[in-house]
Amino acid sequence: MNFCKECGNKLEQGKESCENCGTPVTQKAANEGKVKTSQPLTKEKKIKLSIGIGAVAVLIGLFLFISHLTSPERLVNQFTEAVEKEDTKKLAKLLNYRDTDEEISETEIQGFLKYIKEERVAEHVSTSLDEQLAAIDEGGNKLPTNIEEAISFVTSSFTSDLILLEEKDGFLFFDSYQLAVQPVDVYLSTNLVDTTLFMADEEVVTSDSDDFNYQMSSILPGRYTFRAVNSGVTELELEEEYEVYGSEEHISLYFDATYVFLDILGNDDLENRVYINGEETDFNAFSEDPIGPVLADGSMSLYVEVDFPWGTMKSTEEVIESEYVSTNFETNDELLASIETAVQEHLELYLDSWEKNDLSQLEHVASNLTNNYSKEFQELHEETSDYHDKQYTGITLDPTSITVKYLDNQFTLRAKIKDHLSKATYTEESNRNMRGFIEVYDYDFIYGQDGWVVFNKLNTNGSMQETMELDVSTDVYTLKGELEVPTASLDTEEAKKIATTNLQQINEKMYELQDEYNMEWFGLNLLDFDSNNEDHVDALEITIEELSDYIHPEADKTLSQLYLSAYFCECDVLFHYTENDLNVGFELVETGEESFVASSLELDDEIFLITPGTNYWEYRFHDGNWKLYDVSWVNVDEEPFSLTFDDINYNNEYDFVEEITVDGVDYIVYRYDDIHFVREKETSYFNRELMEEYQ
Repeated sequence: MNFCKECGNKLEQGKESCENCGTPVTQKAANEGKVKTSQPLTKEKKIKLSIGIGAVAVLIGLFLFISHLTSPERLVNQFTEAVEKEDTKKLAKLLNYRDTDEEISETEIQGFLKYIKEERVAEHVSTSLDEQLAAIDEGGNKLPTNIEEAISFVTSSFTSDLILLEEKDGFLFFDSYQLAVQPVDVYLSTNLVDTTLFMADEEVVTSDSDDFNYQMSSILPGRYTFRAVNSGVTELELEEEYEVYGSEEHISLYFDATYVFLDILGNDDLENRVYINGEETDFNAFSEDPIGPVLADGSMSLYVEVDFPWGTMKSTEEVIESEYVSTNFETNDELLASIETAVQEHLELYLDSWEKNDLSQLEHVASNLTNNYSKEFQELHEETSDYHDKQYTGITLDPTSITVKYLDNQFTLRAKIKDHLSKATYTEESNRNMRGFIEVYDYDFIYGQDGWVVFNKLNTNGSMQETMELDVSTDVYTLKGELEVPTASLDTEEAKKIATTNLQQINEKMYELQDEYNMEWFGLNLLDFDSNNEDHVDALEITIEELSDYIHPEADKTLSQLYLSAYFCECDVLFHYTENDLNVGFELVETGEESFVASSLELDDEIFLITPGTNYWEYRFHDGNWKLYDVSWVNVDEEPFSLTFDDINYNNEYDFVEEITVDGVDYIVYRYDDIHFVREKETSYFNRELMEEYQ
């Protein structure tokens, strides 16, 4: 049997060429004379042949295995699987920096994962890797081998430059690849010295100036949390998340911070504590230096505690929004107790001095207050002969009005306080009638060795925003005026002068009140006086106080209400007493030890339709003055007149004509120029019929 010398295929007899490869059979004749004998393979040859075939199979398998290990498809699949499983350790092994052998940290891998798992980024990375695999399969590695080529390669997609399939040194004749990532140069900056900068939980650097810049190690593209922590007077922390990609990234961790000055009273001898957002700091509130850095964006608040001599006080918590923070201290129980004690002691000292006419116990108070007390004591002790009782029944404090200051090494305090007191003025013959009064003052206190003491009291009409009652009251103190009043020698002329001056003063004072309270009181409808109306009560109390030098305290409410209604009613005319009411027929009716009663006539007046009658004026001596005590009126029908021409002609403007009697009724006839008047002597009524006869 013959075989083809080219392919080894069995040749059939009679064929001129090989059916398998087509090689012609040309040497047949030459070889026909030679006979080659075939011998069977030996055992040794068979073994060698088996080993050779096995070696070839192993080489083929090894070739296929190494090809699989180094294939880019396998590398991409491993990367995809690691991303899906968030296997940070495997990703750290798979990823490499371009042009550097630095290791990739766990923090970078986590930031990279956050970024690449976003849908928009993942889609572009997947597309980019597919395109790179296709380029390899097309024959010849068309992947970039340097940074310039990489930049040109990735211009088709803004994120496709995240990962490049980069060829590296192969094994034997096999191609090998790696996943290469171009790192990002990161520059950090902050605006506060001693600020520690972090990437995630890794500390990067601490600033050494208020204008700090720092280039940190290059990192993987990704989404990272950067944090700045300043542990100055209080801990400030700023945290922001950034997407880091491209060739470089600038991260600015700037605080909206400032340094603030405290507006505070006191001195640095006082123990104090400054709190920011409820946390105690080690800052001295009395330092001349500002406190900071602190945030001025409204997220931080500040308050101060100070151990004052009278107790610890806390300031109102203020939001930090500027370079200055005021410290308004809140009223506490300790301070209120101190004020209560100081007021109690002062009122008792005052009343004891008032009773004894002795200012020696009040030498510590302000000179203006001493002068006021001295004048009051002198008037009561030396210018009256009455008994005077006074008692403080309570004190009302407006806690919102309390202000504490520190000037010239001295603590001072001011508070609006309402004194509730009862007073009575009486004689041995009259009844003692205590009446209540309210007086509002700005109390000034100073702090001394023995605590707070009252230094001054200033009258004020301001209203109180809040009220609280203090446990302050005194016993009743009594003084007796030392003046001896020579009333028995009063005559009619002196009595009329006293009454005239008194009524003039009352009306002058009412005009002053009208000017001062015109807008407030005219709308109160004081004709319909309501004792439960707070505005009415306030108006009456002020009027009583203003008229207290002219109206006796036992009649002050009735007479003050009469004048108040007359001067502040929304009407044309309202009756009230004036000095003109004394002009007609004034007579001194009776005199007492410290009192007198006088009378005057009220004649018919067709203009105002006045009913004729007799006014009786009672005056009593009180607090060094003659004061109106009572006014009564008797109708002419009950008490007829004995009218004279002098009574009518009190201002000397009429001429007497004659006196006549008609039908048993006596009349006085007088004239003004050519006009004649006829009045009935017992009633003062005009007789029109008789007047016409004289025209």
